[in-house]
Amino acid sequence: MNTNMDMKTIMSRQIRGYIMKVLQIGHPQPTGSNVIEICLVDAGLPVTPTALSGHLDYLKEKGYIEITKPGLKGIDLPISLPKLTPKGIDLLEGNIDPDPGVYLQ
Repeated sequence: MNTNMDMKTIMSRQIRGYIMKVLQIGHPQPTGSNVIEICLVDAGLPVTPTALSGHLDYLKEKGYIEITKPGLKGIDLPISLPKLTPKGIDLLEGNIDPDPGVYLQ
């Protein structure tokens, strides 16, 4: 068994769960990825912007969040605005089966 792989998997699940909980606090409004990154650092789960983007993409592909990009004409801001979908709320509330890729305990 590869311990490093196991630790990486466990950390990824925890980070995704924490992201979901942060989004739950701001629901129904989206929460900036920069705010999520600060919350993760405060929780002792620091991630790079690239890693955070990967976790957000995972949650989006699972249907738990939707992501928009703030747009000002001619300006590309380096943040995204994720927010929970109804399926994401159901996951957080325990209305659907738990997802092994998202640790919510």
